[in-house]
Amino acid sequence: MKEHNLEIIIGFDCNNNCIFCSNQSLRNLCRKKGISVISLEEIKNILKSNNSEEVDTLFLLGGEPTILKDFFKIIEFAKIKKYTNITVVTNGRMCKNMEFAKKLYKTNINLVFSVHGHIAQIHDKLTRSPESFQQLVSGMNNFKSLGHTFTTNTVINKMNYKYLPQIISFLSKYKPSLMLFSLVSPVGIPESKLQDILPPLNNLNSIVKKSVSTAKKFNQNIKFMDVPLCIMKEYEDYMHESDFKYDRKVVVKGLKDFLYLENKNENEKMKPPICLDCKKNKDCNGIWKGYRI
Repeated sequence: MKEHNLEIIIGFDCNNNCIFCSNQSLRNLCRKKGISVISLEEIKNILKSNNSEEVDTLFLLGGEPTILKDFFKIIEFAKIKKYTNITVVTNGRMCKNMEFAKKLYKTNINLVFSVHGHIAQIHDKLTRSPESFQQLVSGMNNFKSLGHTFTTNTVINKMNYKYLPQIISFLSKYKPSLMLFSLVSPVGIPESKLQDILPPLNNLNSIVKKSVSTAKKFNQNIKFMDVPLCIMKEYEDYMHESDFKYDRKVVVKGLKDFLYLENKNENEKMKPPICLDCKKNKDCNGIWKGYRI
């Protein structure tokens, strides 16, 4: 019986350096503990210690999973242990190489490409990695030519929130099975950088409206994640939270496993006083701690 999703952070090394990286705090904590590379045997042990029959989806996360030398061996072992639904979240840069793309295509796993802008000037500024946009585009083009569909995820932040409709228009030629737009989490971001990264919430409803309209134009499936209900007013059907059927069990080497129940992230979110009189208060997960309302 399926009971939860299993998310394994299989390493923190990355060929991007995103200014909003959600794993910065975990990476720094692990480095203080002297933990860097997770060995193949350690990942195998994690996969063996969890019952695949209880797992709906196995997520392999980073850092950047595709740059690990044992990346394909991890997928192979997960399949041996009967994890039948495997998803890898990637920045797509390694997929610029067609031979790599073909090898990944043959695994028949689910792919989520991280796309943070519709042009290089925005995406590369956010990833702080020159040519990351062009390499990502080459990777998506390779998978399009192979006939492999994929999902995309865009982290909504101060530098790109105005351009969500343009990102939808740009990505529509790839026909992703889903375009996901996730509100940036302040967790792990230095206090001094927050106001340069967090988008103004009072402007988001109009952007959501324009994004939905653009998606309808292209007959494109889009969803929003971690955006509070007050901002999603009249667009509640576009909230990704309603698609979650299972709790999330997150595994990081050297740290105690933690479980997000019904995706509420209660330890990382808040409800400021303004929420108390809201009719949707009981149904809303609130907003990430660190935002000013």
